[in-house]
Amino acid sequence: MIGRMRRDDRGTVAVIVAVLIVPVLLGSAAMGIDVSLWHLTGQRMQRAADAAALAGVTYLPGNPTRADEVAQQAAAENGYRTVGPTAVTSAAVPGKPTQLRVTIVTTVRNAFGGFIGKPEQQLTRTAVADYAGPVPMGSPCNSFGNQPPGGTARDADSVTTCAESPQLWANIAGPASPKSTGDAFTTRGCATGDSGCVGSTNTDYDPRGQFYRVSVTPDAHGNLPSSIELQVFDPVMVEVGDRCDRNLPATFAVDRPNPWSAIAGDAAQRYVKGATSAFCTGDHEYDTDASKAVTTFAVRAPSAAADPLASPLVTNCTRQYRGYPNTLDLSALLNSGKPGYDPVLAQNFRQWSSLCTLSAPAAGDYYLQVKSNVAFGSASTANLNSLTESPPLLHWAGHNRYALRAKVIGNPDAVSIAGAGRVTVYANAPGSKAEFYLARVGSGSAGRRLTLSLFDAGDADRAGTITILPPTGSDVSPPGFAPACQGWGSVVGSPAAPSDLSECALPNVSVSTGWNGKTQIVTMPIPANYTCNDRDPAACWFKIRFSYPGGTFDTTSWWSALGGDPVRIID
Repeated sequence: MIGRMRRDDRGTVAVIVAVLIVPVLLGSAAMGIDVSLWHLTGQRMQRAADAAALAGVTYLPGNPTRADEVAQQAAAENGYRTVGPTAVTSAAVPGKPTQLRVTIVTTVRNAFGGFIGKPEQQLTRTAVADYAGPVPMGSPCNSFGNQPPGGTARDADSVTTCAESPQLWANIAGPASPKSTGDAFTTRGCATGDSGCVGSTNTDYDPRGQFYRVSVTPDAHGNLPSSIELQVFDPVMVEVGDRCDRNLPATFAVDRPNPWSAIAGDAAQRYVKGATSAFCTGDHEYDTDASKAVTTFAVRAPSAAADPLASPLVTNCTRQYRGYPNTLDLSALLNSGKPGYDPVLAQNFRQWSSLCTLSAPAAGDYYLQVKSNVAFGSASTANLNSLTESPPLLHWAGHNRYALRAKVIGNPDAVSIAGAGRVTVYANAPGSKAEFYLARVGSGSAGRRLTLSLFDAGDADRAGTITILPPTGSDVSPPGFAPACQGWGSVVGSPAAPSDLSECALPNVSVSTGWNGKTQIVTMPIPANYTCNDRDPAACWFKIRFSYPGGTFDTTSWWSALGGDPVRIID
């Protein structure tokens, strides 16, 4: 009987346990459903935060207000906006102005948690994106190239925020020019032995032309310039030779020959021979007739697109300039008292010409596109946006050199003009040593690798040295350059066996040592703790130094890149 009672007790315990475990199992199941909901919601939030950070970060560091607006819009398009229990916030990461942090916070209503005192669950997801757009090259200022005074009272005073004579000009070549003359990007053909060629075809040729980034940044109070007038100096192609010793008179007798040279004594300097003159752009023709030349300038408005060609054209901001024949009587063409006076030439030759005025400009990056392959009268939107050449094909061969500047009503420091990832320049530095701004690397590039490509950098009769100089006060400096700075290319080193460059210097550079028409690459790691003042336009700049005993008169192309994706999620 006792044994039978024990067996009955065991049955009773089993029933009691079964009754008690049902709520536990139901609670666990309910909690599992709620946890699964948290997980799925968290995934959607993370995707929205990632998308918002990637969309907004391309406006940093110049326009944090727009970065926030775009991030908020992207988050809303993915189902999350600041309303009710949801909050979306975005801001630049402190100390990292090229990074944007987006945080989404929302409250989830639990399906079963209320039965155990947990009716709601707050979820938070964060994304941090970094943006390293096209590396600015050539200038930290509101100007690019030498800044001669204009010939009228309106244009006589300099408006640049940097040195007036950096000893270089912007350069664009006619598409039929030989690549070995120094322009890697706007020349179609190659000579035997040139770098970047397949047979006689230049693989670096880009029919889209050259791009300059015109960055507009609010001041500390959020104010923008009221207007910006974009100007180009000497936009016309006039054959004067690299050292300005062709088609120019030795003296210009008429003191004020035309309305565009209206300052006393101006013409005697502006219109005469001389390589050292502040006005010597050095336009040079390699063909038989510079009148075939056409140079087109077009301005594009800011957009979120990483490709400048995707930015919309600004209405009434496109200008075209014809070239002039090789044999000229400039003394007559520039003199309004002569029968042959050419008012278009007088207005544009060695003068500042206005492209257009941007009234109430927006913050962000405008782009100035320069092309040498669009026929006169054919600067349509389709032709300017085309990824290929549009007929009729132009076949002029020469180099048109010019300078750029922005006349700013307001704060001149709010505007800068630089090459967008690449530049072609004509360096006319008669002295033995010259330094130029090369590439700007912001603090957001810490831990990445900078690659610099130099094409046709050795057109000098006597061998010299080219040195890459790190930003002043940065962590990238000798002895960190040695052996971290390495060279490989057509002259020094190879991809399989790069050469360590002491103090990041390329020695024995000249035509006779094999540099003509060749590409040389220099790479260097940016330290993980690299910092610079991103808010200072003149900070964070690598420079390039040319040390030549006889000076340098050279057209050369530079381009740069930072390893890794330009827009990326880093956290």
